Amino acid sequence: MQPCNYFFRCVRAFITPYPYFNEFIRIRGMIDTSNFLLNNILLIVRREYHRYQLGIEINL
Repeated sequence: MQPCNYFFRCVRAFITPYPYFNEFIRIRGMIDTSNFLLNNILLIVRREYHRYQLGIEINL
């Protein structure tokens, strides 16, 4: 997946209830890093997506 695509999918999917993650993921996505903290947050994000059934997958 292209970094740009990845970035936009993250931001577009993250509507509520965690708006404060938007900036963090946007900034980290632009840097295109995959450090421990980011990976853990994305795992939480993916679990929350599934729970709210937004139908959006993040491919780690």
